[in-house]
Amino acid sequence: MLIIEQYSTATETKIKKKEMFTPVHTTIGALLLHQATSNLLLGNGKILGASGLIRNGLLHGSVDHVVVLAGIITGTVIAQWHAPASLLPEYDQFDRSPISIVATVATGAIIGLGTNRCNGCTSGHMLCGLSRFSGRSAIATAIFFTTALITANFFVLDNVGPCVASDAHGDDQDVACYLPEYPTMPEFRFMITVLVVSTSVMILLSQSSSLSRFSIKNQWLGQTLVGFMSGMQFGLGLIISGMAKPDKVIRFFSWLDWRKLDPSLALIIVFGIGTNIYVNHHFRGPWIWTNANKKPTFASHFQLPSLSVHDIGITFISGAVLFGIGWGLTGTCPGPGIIRSVFQPWWGVVWLFGFLAGSSLPV
Repeated sequence: MLIIEQYSTATETKIKKKEMFTPVHTTIGALLLHQATSNLLLGNGKILGASGLIRNGLLHGSVDHVVVLAGIITGTVIAQWHAPASLLPEYDQFDRSPISIVATVATGAIIGLGTNRCNGCTSGHMLCGLSRFSGRSAIATAIFFTTALITANFFVLDNVGPCVASDAHGDDQDVACYLPEYPTMPEFRFMITVLVVSTSVMILLSQSSSLSRFSIKNQWLGQTLVGFMSGMQFGLGLIISGMAKPDKVIRFFSWLDWRKLDPSLALIIVFGIGTNIYVNHHFRGPWIWTNANKKPTFASHFQLPSLSVHDIGITFISGAVLFGIGWGLTGTCPGPGIIRSVFQPWWGVVWLFGFLAGSSLPV
């Protein structure tokens, strides 16, 4: 069994402060994730799938995917420079020992192979697929989420202690992780500023959709701006929501020990997937970028997956199971993997090597 580095020793069983239920942080982060996925779909007609971004951007050099990746990295750097330290994910030191390297390569390979076989991950299947009412995405999500839940509960959570908070006297005490933790004023200012600025920029871009009617050059510029901005929103959304924090994800899976349960990420279902459903299927106007013919603003048609539930086979199912195992062991899926690669470049080199190697295996 792989022992993942961030949970491997008894001295690391308690997570840091500010890691309890964060309803405000996660709601704002989920709205940014909604903006990112919805804007890329309705602006450029494309699905924002993080596993596909890594695979196609790094293995095949797809310019469209590289642009979104650049946006995610830029959003992460913006958070590093300007966000309060308490908002940023903190990772255990990557010691580059043989055990850590082998474990990181192996889990990266499992996630890479799994997402390649099931054609997606949490962003492509959950955020984008469920909001489009894709039966194939619903089945993939049910499989990898259940697998991750079982994996985390039986192999990881025993090594994780209760959450820690400071009492009125400033002393640390163990508390239930489902108790709410609200943002400080610096955190709130940063989060609201990011949300307002990103929303304003995307509205301006959507109102300039007439540019796409004049020339291919302007249409390409629009696609590039939308892709880059969607990537920035996605990266910032992952950080603010807590999805980039492995311990927070693992605690979301703690359904057998409620004192360790952090329900924050359930709000992504409400404010990420829920708002995507509303926008994709009900709202008509400049916010969703579509013109009267219901085409993407800067593309001639939507590039949606053509496969259905009838195309599901053992390859697809086994891929969802593999991805669920990797996600449950590490608390990291492809999008947060990009984020951690910025914070810890050496970890990123090793993990991305494993991910790309797994992705390259025949399906």
